[in-house]
Amino acid sequence: MVNAKIEIGQEEMTTLIEIMLNSPVNVKKRKIGRIFSTICLVVMIFYTVFVFSIHDYALIFVGVAFVILFAWFSLNGGVTLQKSVYKRMEKKLDEKLKSGIREYSFDMNGVSVVSDIGSGFNKWDAFKSWGEFKEYIYLKRYDDQTIIVKRRDLSKEEYDELLTLLKKNLTEEK
Repeated sequence: MVNAKIEIGQEEMTTLIEIMLNSPVNVKKRKIGRIFSTICLVVMIFYTVFVFSIHDYALIFVGVAFVILFAWFSLNGGVTLQKSVYKRMEKKLDEKLKSGIREYSFDMNGVSVVSDIGSGFNKWDAFKSWGEFKEYIYLKRYDDQTIIVKRRDLSKEEYDELLTLLKKNLTEEK
């Protein structure tokens, strides 16, 4: 059995957002969005050159605006957009969910959670994957809730035992 305790603060909330941004699903969505935006960018450049040749200044303005929009999204707009959505979602959360102490117990059967607002037990079947991000180990449930544990708060033996439990029961997220 491995016991871990973490105090949720702004650093942990920022880490949760970064974990969500780096999930394979979100990376794939941004890649598809980037490809689509690049294709639209090329089309809009040709369109803008065409309307420039016929001297329709109102349509030139629209074309340039879309060129700028698609160029922004092709470069880094997807990350910025997703990050702003996650930050807005975080601001809407109740303060009790964004702070406080969480205590986790990991064993052969699953994970016990104790916090200021309640307690519960999740069997390993409730989780879809686990991974390591910066100084954290995280577990993702099927309902997209995430548990994080600081690596530095675990002894070497606890860390090794936790990794053994995770590798035995869950798929590692790449």
